[in-house]
Amino acid sequence: MNNTLKNFGITIGIIAIIVGGLFLYSKYYLTNDQVGLDAQNLNPNFPGKDIKEKLDSINALRLEAGVVLFSDVAYKSLNDGTVNLGSESLGRPNPFAPVYRNVTVPATTAKKRQP
Repeated sequence: MNNTLKNFGITIGIIAIIVGGLFLYSKYYLTNDQVGLDAQNLNPNFPGKDIKEKLDSINALRLEAGVVLFSDVAYKSLNDGTVNLGSESLGRPNPFAPVYRNVTVPATTAKKRQP
């Protein structure tokens, strides 16, 4: 039992040293350029190239919403047609409070047996 516990402790210690070393190495010795590889630099025909181009073109769009949308005649002709329904009673103030009511127990019609 003592040997097994000793081997387990040594194994955990070695794993902790390896993980700590990898953390320190990645924090102090790797730069941001070395951490990830850009797919377009490796292969000009990488999978998803068309999606990336579309995404880049969408991200490059700039809309002047104040000039285009809000000056349109159709936008200015819109009106608010909401109807005020008023307030309704939605239930008890505390739904978890016990319910107090008079409960009557019906009289039994069955007769007791006599021995």
